[in-house]
Amino acid sequence: MTSYDLTNNQKKILIMLVESLQANRITEPIIPEIKSESCSIEGIDEKFDRNFIWDMEALCDAKFLECTYSRYSSQGNRIYTITQTGYKAVANNFVIPEDPEIAQDDHEMTLSEINVEKIQAMWFDNISEIHLIVNDPLLLKAIVDALAKQLLNIIEPEISAYKLATYKRAIQDLEEEITADEPSPTKLQRLFNTLAFMEDIGGSISLATKAWPFVYPMLIIANQKISPE
Repeated sequence: MTSYDLTNNQKKILIMLVESLQANRITEPIIPEIKSESCSIEGIDEKFDRNFIWDMEALCDAKFLECTYSRYSSQGNRIYTITQTGYKAVANNFVIPEDPEIAQDDHEMTLSEINVEKIQAMWFDNISEIHLIVNDPLLLKAIVDALAKQLLNIIEPEISAYKLATYKRAIQDLEEEITADEPSPTKLQRLFNTLAFMEDIGGSISLATKAWPFVYPMLIIANQKISPE
């Protein structure tokens, strides 16, 4: 098994952040206080040197942290959250576990790719099937549930636990709205913006591309529900 390409100090920082969160000594988002010669985090006694921010950036590059900027700080302080990948890295002592899916044969890989292509092609080309789904409440719920679960499986490893709770609620709200007798176009628009990462597309293009194959079919269904032909 191989390990993640991090320095010992970067590993130590991530472990400390995870343990401090789990012990409720700190809360997310994590906002370091940056001074000229040192950095600190409220709730953690240890003080850090000027290289601390570079170590945090390295953890962001490794997808263990996500970083945004505070709107309310005159200093433009960075705001960090720990991703699910970060938690797993600490739990596995920074050893990359063997993934049985990596060893699957070419046939299985091809099937995985075809499944996504079938989902996309179905909604672009088969309007009659969309009518059938929309007019059958049981079939509609089954299809939306399946797409929602696939969407969550794709996005869950990519975002922090802090953001994941909000994303899950948006998925649940969308499922309820699409299957309602009279969906609200305004609410649907807001939910689709959230699930497709279109609210802040400048920082989320890669996430949007992962979500879109599963969001788009639900968008087509929702459009048929609110604007039946």
